[in-house]
This record gives sequence, C-alpha cells and structure tokens, in this order.
Amino acid sequence: MTMNKKWGSVLLTAVLLISSISAVQAKSPAPAVEDTQFRNLAAGLPYEWSEEPEASHPDGDYKLTDGKYGTLDMNDPAWVGHLRGKTREVVFDLGEEKSIGKITAHFFQDYPTNSILVPLTVSMYVSDDKEHWGLLSH
Repeated sequence: MTMNKKWGSVLLTAVLLISSISAVQAKSPAPAVEDTQFRNLAAGLPYEWSEEPEASHPDGDYKLTDGKYGTLDMNDPAWVGHLRGKTREVVFDLGEEKSIGKITAHFFQDYPTNSILVPLTVSMYVSDDKEHWGLLSH
C-alpha cells in the first residue's frame, strides 16, 4: 500500500487512524464563506507514526507535510508506503488550539497492476492531552 500527504487538528494534537494506509490534509480557518481559501495547518510540521513505513517507500523527511504530492507512479519518491493491511496512526501536534474548516485525504491506488489499494476506512480524531480523543470524521 502507498500513501501521500497532510492533516491538522482542532485542539493541541490530532491523530489519523487508518485501515491499511493514509494521509490527510487539513486547512483552516473555515469561515461561512463557500469560496474561502484555506491554509494547511500541518504544513512543515513533524509527526509520529504508530508503525514506520516500508523501507522501499520511507518517510525520512516528513513527506506528509512537505507540500509535495506524488504522481501516479508508485516509484515516485514523494510517496510513503505501508504493506499488510493493518491500522496505522499518524499523530500531528499543532502546538495550540486550531480551528478546522476542511480536511482532505489523498491516496494512491494501482490495482490490479501493482496490488496497491486505498484504505478501507480513515478516521480523524483530535485531543488536547493525547489521552482523550474526539472523533472529527470517519
């Protein structure tokens, strides 16, 4: 499985739970105006994996928040990859309370050619203490 980019939080810390693999992009703030430009709250931030990506598609320089999107080629070094469809967590610490107006996720699928599939589920949670989590989206 392979993945690409970003995400953010409402409070101090945000976590992304995935079944197989994932990435999310969060942008804020979100006024009630439909044509608003959002900003990426996670841009350039470090984050923590519950399980490191595969050596063939590593994440050595925080690829999920570097602003570079992978092409439709599994060999593009912008992609981060995981194998074996297990749940993964990615935790982003935004450092302070933030307001989320939009969350987007980007995934790579190349099936049946390379057996690369998108996640079955993606869940986004927020916390201000890394112990008590509130669901944003599932």
